[in-house]
Amino acid sequence: MRKLFILLFVPFSAQAVFQSLYQGYKGSDRLREIQVNKQIIQTDFDIGKNRFDWALEFSAAHSDSFLQSLISFQSQQTINQNYGFSLTKSSYHFGTLTLSHLQTDYDISNWASSSLYNFSGDKVYETKNSLGYRYEFLDKSLEIDWDILHKQNQADRKQYQLDIQKDSYDFFIAYKDAKLSILLDRLYRDNLKRAQERVDMVAQRFQDGLSRKLELEQAKFALLSQKELILKNKNELRQKVLIIENIIGMNFSQSDYDKVNWTFKPLKDYKFIYENDEFLEIANLELYNQLTELKLDKTYEQTSSSLALNLSYTKNSVEQEKSEAFSDSFSPGIHDEKKISLIYTIPLGSGQSTAQKKKLLLQRSKNLLSLTNRKSELEVQVKILNENLLRLEDGIGLTQEKIDVALSSVIEHKKLYARGQVSFEELLRSEESLINAKINKINMLALYETSLSTLAYLNGHIINFLNIYTD
Repeated sequence: MRKLFILLFVPFSAQAVFQSLYQGYKGSDRLREIQVNKQIIQTDFDIGKNRFDWALEFSAAHSDSFLQSLISFQSQQTINQNYGFSLTKSSYHFGTLTLSHLQTDYDISNWASSSLYNFSGDKVYETKNSLGYRYEFLDKSLEIDWDILHKQNQADRKQYQLDIQKDSYDFFIAYKDAKLSILLDRLYRDNLKRAQERVDMVAQRFQDGLSRKLELEQAKFALLSQKELILKNKNELRQKVLIIENIIGMNFSQSDYDKVNWTFKPLKDYKFIYENDEFLEIANLELYNQLTELKLDKTYEQTSSSLALNLSYTKNSVEQEKSEAFSDSFSPGIHDEKKISLIYTIPLGSGQSTAQKKKLLLQRSKNLLSLTNRKSELEVQVKILNENLLRLEDGIGLTQEKIDVALSSVIEHKKLYARGQVSFEELLRSEESLINAKINKINMLALYETSLSTLAYLNGHIINFLNIYTD
């Protein structure tokens, strides 16, 4: 269920429409869906770190053996039951340690009496305790896995930052598009009033015999055209506002529309968006390139020879009483076994590994090209944005001057038309010039803020930008 804020019941102030919506966005299901990834990333990292937790294994087995053997007493039927457990701990860097305990019950009732001289009964019990250790000298795949785990975590966290910034940027663009439609709708309705005033003025002049019927028809046609424009914009306006309402779970009323405003923000107020140590996207690509290098190193390790050291120490006790066998197995004594071995392995098959190496080498080449190309694209894009912002800042000032001049021209044309010194067509053209100048200013403000937010996003400052943005 979408989270609803108290903001639903508090009217927006004229200065804080965006900040009210932004607070709603920060609590939206849409943003929370992305934020869950942060916990998933940490959980994946914890899973990788604990890949080699202690492992406890229990075993039970039954055997009835009557196999022929070179040693005569081993060729007798033996029935045994064994129970045991082992505790194993592996690691990325320090090899594998194993502790094991095994108890075996032997049924030797079918043995010839001459085969045994220390045991007179039909049951014999053995307890065996072992400590083992294995270490790999040449194959460093597990150590590389440790590096891969950390590098993957860095890349995932960087991608998470990118996802948050991208969604915040998309939210702002959606708001900007909705605001543009709202302000255009407001402008069109204002022009509708002006068109109605022209119709009323020309109708009165027509009745007084001061204007021709053609002028009245032209005024009515301009009024109808303005109504048509409002109708066309209405569907687009509603669609864009619905996107915002769906994201934040808040509804716009007509009074909220009236509070939406657009003020010019000079570049000097946003100096921080020019600060850029490194593009987040480039940093992320570099991390994935490093991951590919590590995976390539791992492939080389796995296809090379390996040398493993195995050490083990075992102590056992065999008695006719189970309790004695158990206690004696932990007591000092001479019945023990020490083993040391080296295992050298040379892989022979190379079909799959060769293909894997080839794939990773191609991926590395692709990643390097992608990194170079994307970095170049971003540098060009930022340069263009910087230049556009300077031009747009100057252009917005010019549009305001044009509006002032056009407004003055409309006032003068109305006076002259009332005295019959200019034609209705000239009056209409002056009104259209004013309308176009206002539309141009709104569109230029939209382009200006789109460029501002895009530069902030590319340089990694979109969150700071949104935190201080006002309408």
